[in-house]
Amino acid sequence: MSEQITKKQHYVPQFYLKRFAETDNFIQYLDIRNMRLGKNPYPAVCYEEYYYAQTTGEQDQISQKYEEYFKLLESRIANEMEETCSIIRDVNRHVTDKERDVISYLMSMIYLRGKYMRSQIQHVMGEVGNKMVEVIKTRREPTEEEKKMYLESDNTLHLLMLKDIHDIRTWFFIKKWKAYISRGQYSFITTDNPVSEIFPQRTSLYGAHICERTHYLAIAPDILIELTKPMGNRKIKRESILPSNERKILGLNLICAKQAEQYVYSKSKGELDAIMSNVTTTH
Repeated sequence: MSEQITKKQHYVPQFYLKRFAETDNFIQYLDIRNMRLGKNPYPAVCYEEYYYAQTTGEQDQISQKYEEYFKLLESRIANEMEETCSIIRDVNRHVTDKERDVISYLMSMIYLRGKYMRSQIQHVMGEVGNKMVEVIKTRREPTEEEKKMYLESDNTLHLLMLKDIHDIRTWFFIKKWKAYISRGQYSFITTDNPVSEIFPQRTSLYGAHICERTHYLAIAPDILIELTKPMGNRKIKRESILPSNERKILGLNLICAKQAEQYVYSKSKGELDAIMSNVTTTH
């Protein structure tokens, strides 16, 4: 029996995207680079062929091992997400460390495996590589092997970082949590970079630690989680957003949309129309 090969490898989990799809399994999207609306089946977004390969697009055993690892992790989280969301919606139920743990793992997994994280790593490595080549040039002309080593980056460092999901999950877990809950018709969006990360003003050479940054993740169309700098007790604050205050949802959606690589996703077209209208009127 031949080993099953997964070619289309998602960097945003399908079970997560499904939560933002319509009943026909289509998900509405806004292409923010081209200001174009449309919709696709949710499994047809947020993937690349052999994304987890050492070189994207080239089949190898590494990509299949990572794909299997994420299937196991996603299965565990997916089985607990519906109950977790139900508890958060019900203000009479206490949100325990178990629910925080489920969301922390989801957030860490999405945060580390995405294209934004990969591009940041490759950008830094590219700068380091260019400096190494310049150093060599002060002595002699670099060889082709040296140019390939320093200038042609692959996914090795990003793949190694994916092993830190448990550690990053801990940093998310200990932060200050707030859950926004939509009680009206207007809903939260997600993107091809679902974990939005806002940096405080830089005060040191190395920048803000992950605990000092603010993070946002919509875990369902009616629930958005905000994580801020740890302080006080670990009780999750909940804020219900009523129909009379739905403009607040638009504000939070705009924060998340600005962090998108290219696509914003929603269960309904209205939220995307509102984002597109606000983006075009501010430029």
